[in-house]
Amino acid sequence: MPAAIETIQPGVSQSAITFRTESKPKKRTIHKANRRISILLLQLVVPAIILLVWVLITEKEWIKPYFVPRLEKIFVRSIEMVRFENLLNDFWLSFHVMLIGYACGVALGLFQGFLLGISRVSDTMFSPMLNAIRQVPLIAWFPLFVLFLGITTPMKIVFITLGVFIHVYLNVYQGIRAVNREYIEVARVFEYTQWQTVKKVIFPAAFPAIYTGLRLAAGFSWGYVVFAEMMNGRRGMGWVLQDAQELLDAPRLYVTIFIIGFFGFAIDFLLGMLEKRVMRWKRQAI
Repeated sequence: MPAAIETIQPGVSQSAITFRTESKPKKRTIHKANRRISILLLQLVVPAIILLVWVLITEKEWIKPYFVPRLEKIFVRSIEMVRFENLLNDFWLSFHVMLIGYACGVALGLFQGFLLGISRVSDTMFSPMLNAIRQVPLIAWFPLFVLFLGITTPMKIVFITLGVFIHVYLNVYQGIRAVNREYIEVARVFEYTQWQTVKKVIFPAAFPAIYTGLRLAAGFSWGYVVFAEMMNGRRGMGWVLQDAQELLDAPRLYVTIFIIGFFGFAIDFLLGMLEKRVMRWKRQAI
């Protein structure tokens, strides 16, 4: 076989060409790193402004320290809560209840969403009732759950399960209903079974909507457990928040709010990072 012929422009050496080709990936990497740093700095602008305003308010005492304590006092109070007030135990109790309720709600939501999205008979039977249930605000169900289950952990789990179920069910159902009918027709041409159609056609097409439901439900489930513990709780982050308010302990109140907010942000951030990896094909197709 004849050897491959390399064409090099006059006056350009092979080493120069190799350097140019190798420098392109490096430039792209540097550009991405600079872009990430710029985004991070922009994201830190608002928190930095809030901290500066907080320090200015406490130094000038524009608001009574009783309502807006100094940052160092809040920091010291956070250490006391961890060492002497079982803060980590309260956090674990809330997280444990949230995890169980989220898992139960996701399982029920996925099952019901797929069932109603695929089967028109099931959709006709169950959709009116489910639509009526979701019109009732979630907090309106809380007194009923307390009446039947009392102030117990199972009551909180049922409460969280219902809230998660609604979010997951709606996203799964709408994601399946939004699948292009042409995809279904192609599956029929290839004589796919119903299971193959769901596995290879419907699920991949509806997955972005399904994942959005899972991500939203995760954030809401953390809020639900805090609400349940505030209303009728004896331990947990919601109880700590309510107890700090009743005792007029402002530093403790701010510490608890920060932990609740930071953990909710961490959940959403991690699921967002996972979404970028799982659905990389979606970004490439746009």
